[in-house]
Amino acid sequence: MNVSNSNSKKNNLMIFLVIIISLAVIAQTSLTVWYFFFKGNNDTNTTMKDNTIDDNYFGLGEKFTFDDLEITVGNRYSLIRLDNIYSSYNNKLVVRLPITIKNNKQGNYMLNIYDYKILGPLNTELDEVAGYFNESLFYADELEPDKSYLKYLYFLYDSNGNYTIQFNNGYEKKAILFNVENKGDIKSYEEIKKKEHRSITL
Repeated sequence: MNVSNSNSKKNNLMIFLVIIISLAVIAQTSLTVWYFFFKGNNDTNTTMKDNTIDDNYFGLGEKFTFDDLEITVGNRYSLIRLDNIYSSYNNKLVVRLPITIKNNKQGNYMLNIYDYKILGPLNTELDEVAGYFNESLFYADELEPDKSYLKYLYFLYDSNGNYTIQFNNGYEKKAILFNVENKGDIKSYEEIKKKEHRSITL
């Protein structure tokens, strides 16, 4: 009888220890997941609600100042297909987004292309393909004081959803939030240019 009670106590103790160990493993796993998705993402500065940018968020068509430059990213984007057989991006969908910049500095100046990055709906940085288009911001010259120009951002389309342009020069941070939706109305670059030319000459 005593042997049976002793075995029963040992079994209960083993069950209790297994439960404690299982709970400890679950708790550790939960903490790891929480750290990765919340703390980890904040460390990379890639989330749309990055606290380091504070409340300096803007939408398309809204004017803001960054590095003494007056910037407006237009609200009429286009989806075009890159046509260059020599490019690894050939036949990829590209977002074409207008950007107007005015120089408020005393001397000649321009936006540094390394002071901004574009994030897709998954908060991953998107490749720019500006080098394939003459009117892109990539080829922009310096602006004289109080002068402005209209250029274009060209970057790979990722998927439908929210996109972010983050501006950061080390001491000033701004961000633009906007939505891109592929409705199937894909144009070639030549078609877009012809349409714009007709609009100007009318």
